[in-house]
Amino acid sequence: VDRFAEYDQGNRMGTAEQAVELLRGRGVEVRFLDFWPAARLPFGDSAFDVATLLDVVEHLPGSPLALLSEIRRVLRPGGHLILSGPNAAKLTSRLKLLAGRHPHIPFDAWVEGPYYSHYREYTPGEYAALLERGGFGVAAVERVGGRWISRARHRYWGRRRSALSPVMWAVWGVAAVQLLVPAVRDEVYCLGVREG
Repeated sequence: VDRFAEYDQGNRMGTAEQAVELLRGRGVEVRFLDFWPAARLPFGDSAFDVATLLDVVEHLPGSPLALLSEIRRVLRPGGHLILSGPNAAKLTSRLKLLAGRHPHIPFDAWVEGPYYSHYREYTPGEYAALLERGGFGVAAVERVGGRWISRARHRYWGRRRSALSPVMWAVWGVAAVQLLVPAVRDEVYCLGVREG
């Protein structure tokens, strides 16, 4: 289920048509739905064992509790929700603040629109609190920082940078800090369990 609105020709992840073709080619049923105004998922009660909500809640223009409630409704008792999103306390956000820049919202995108970026990022503790308030037990909360290690290994997007460039030194530095300090890693993954 996705609205696919932000997947246009300028999206580095590809177009909506490409995404839908890839999903359907793997046997995944795709439903076009902008959840925010609809506030109801098009599935019956207790229809699924597992649901994923990957990098979505930060894009909602308000509280994600209604969506979590809907996911809880469509999960069977004991079903699992995998929730992920960016860590609001990640190292790169802290560095942007130190440099006097906004850590999340690109200014031009915000004031000129259409706006598809992050309205609010959450800390690991806040993700756990969202699950609890949404009626889930929290089975696990993990901080993940592999993106910067991957960028370093591949010289930041396809070996476009010299291994000795200042950019690569910075990329390796961010990767090293995230490896040593889990609290500042980029992503948070949570496992919630529908109780009752």
